[in-house]
Amino acid sequence: MRRILYAVALFATAGTLFAADPFEGTWKLNSAQSKSNATPKDETIVIAKQGDNYQVTITGTDAKGAPISVKYTAASGGGPAKILEGPYDAISTKRIDEHTRETTYMKGGKEIRTSRGAAAKDGKSLRVSFKGVDADGKPAMGALTFDRQPGT
Repeated sequence: MRRILYAVALFATAGTLFAADPFEGTWKLNSAQSKSNATPKDETIVIAKQGDNYQVTITGTDAKGAPISVKYTAASGGGPAKILEGPYDAISTKRIDEHTRETTYMKGGKEIRTSRGAAAKDGKSLRVSFKGVDADGKPAMGALTFDRQPGT
C-alpha cells in the first residue's frame, strides 16, 4: 500500500512539473553572460500565460540609456501578435518546439529584428539570440541571457 501511495505522489508531482510552461515567469538580464554589440544596461521580460496566449512585457534601459518598453499579446502556438505598446508596427511569433520560440519585429513594413528564445530545460535561464537593427538603424546582434526570478 505504501508503495502505491509513493508512486501516486511521484506521478502527481511529475505531472505538475511537466505541465509548467518553460517561458512563463519573470526574467532579468544577466549582463555577465550576455554577448552583444547592443547589450541593454538592464532589461526585464515578464511572460504571463493568459488562456492560450502569452502577454509579454519588456522593460529596461538600452545601451545608450534610453527606456525600453514593449508589450504585446501572442498566441502560445505562434502567429501575429497584438501590440499593446512599443515602437513596432507588427510582431509575429513562431513556436519551434517546447523550449524554443522565434519572434519577428516589423516597422514601416520592414523586418527590423528577429530573435530566437530558448528556455533551458532546467527552467532557470532563457537565452535570446537576435539580429537586426537598433533604434538608430545600425546593425545589432548577439545573445542575451536572462535568469528566471525566484517565485515565477
